[in-house]
Amino acid sequence: MRDPGAPFDLCRILEPAGEPELIHQEAPEDATILDLGCGTGRITHALIMSTLINRPDQTGRLALLAACRRHVAPNGVVLIERYDPEIGVDPRPTEREFAGITIRVTDVRREGPLISQSVEYDGGDRGKWRIRIDGRYVLNDDETLADLAAAGLRLRHWIDDRHRWLAATVA
Repeated sequence: MRDPGAPFDLCRILEPAGEPELIHQEAPEDATILDLGCGTGRITHALIMSTLINRPDQTGRLALLAACRRHVAPNGVVLIERYDPEIGVDPRPTEREFAGITIRVTDVRREGPLISQSVEYDGGDRGKWRIRIDGRYVLNDDETLADLAAAGLRLRHWIDDRHRWLAATVA
């Protein structure tokens, strides 16, 4: 088992899961992009997103959104990825394959808006990693809209059916 606090090798072998196409459909060809939360840069060339918005403290979420508002052009778009609002409602363990990696989610606990879970990435001879997520905040749609408004942004539209991705503009 690799160091769960430093899954750099995991990020090197994980492939994008449709994020580049999703982002490219929202950003014009000549757009200037500020990438907040790029992590290790797993898909930086194609652009990466993260769930930084899922901070448990509203002050931190609003600070992130305010930074987005300060840097977005008046006609620009802020693309945000967040946890699926239904994450952890079903606490049963899951397992799926993606790009030759088995992803197992176990020990799922959802207490109100807080999610905790263990995620194991099994890449066979390429490595195995376990990450523990504790106390990440799962925003519902109303909270997301209120936080956007508090930062001077507004929902342009939900990008996907599960409301994991959204496009926001200057209010």
